[in-house]
Amino acid sequence: MSPRSRERGHPVKPIATARRHPWLVALSTALLCGGAGWALAGPAAPSARPSGATAELAELKADVPLNRVLYTPTDADVRVSVAKQRLITNCMADKGFDYQPPPVPRASAADVEYPKPFGLEPTVRGGSQQSTERLREKKRSKAFSRALFGDPDRRISVKGKELKVTRPATGCQADAERRLSGNARVRLLELRLQLGDGEKHSRGAVAKDPDLRKVNRAWQKCMARAGHVQKNPMRVIKKLKPGEDVRKSPLAQADLECKETTDYLATAYKALASAQRHWLGEHSKAFAEWKALNRRQQAAAREILEVDAGPRS
Repeated sequence: MSPRSRERGHPVKPIATARRHPWLVALSTALLCGGAGWALAGPAAPSARPSGATAELAELKADVPLNRVLYTPTDADVRVSVAKQRLITNCMADKGFDYQPPPVPRASAADVEYPKPFGLEPTVRGGSQQSTERLREKKRSKAFSRALFGDPDRRISVKGKELKVTRPATGCQADAERRLSGNARVRLLELRLQLGDGEKHSRGAVAKDPDLRKVNRAWQKCMARAGHVQKNPMRVIKKLKPGEDVRKSPLAQADLECKETTDYLATAYKALASAQRHWLGEHSKAFAEWKALNRRQQAAAREILEVDAGPRS
């Protein structure tokens, strides 16, 4: 047996075929987490002063159907992630490795960072929402990587309209996922990609919403009065420099002020929620299957954790 190694495990990165779309980054991250997933929410945008509408905005974002489904963690989602880590840790131990999994997020719904499809948003929290501290990658031995991720030439692959995801077909990670999802591992990925496609489709539909078009014209006029000719808030994002402090950017602050003045974000998120409800209604069969397969994972996770806990006195 090989000597025991003490190495920190990090999830394998999926392969995205459309790097131009930031929403794909969030989606691919969520796919790795399982369950609802916790996704990167895009650039942080603290305003110079907290907006009184921040709480209302949080409620509007939480009311967007796919936000609730894909990005809001539940206790059941946490159990699935914990069970998966437990399975991987035990599997790696059997192979002679000390695997240290990354911590499972236990955020409440109030702490969730949802995607920001309409650009910068006010927040009550100061500073950047995106941590600059990254876990250091420790150099793994080939034996450790092979035990965790299996044969690198054996992968499963699922392709959506704009994203391709590959996952290990063998190794401890694959074994853990099969234990939780049975023979539905590939189907879960297919459905998750389909829901991601629904997000993208809904955002396109929102652009045609008459209420949002009206408020966007009001936002344009407000921005022009502030000395910034812009087509829409997403163009503002593209104008900002990487790592730029939006609190010191006249363009960013004008954007946030004009959004508040025109009630832009409330209008946009109500339109997005309506578009997503319409999309889900048209794909109700796939959505029902997604929920059923997740319930199956959650039931398997409860059994795994109860067995590991042993008899209760």
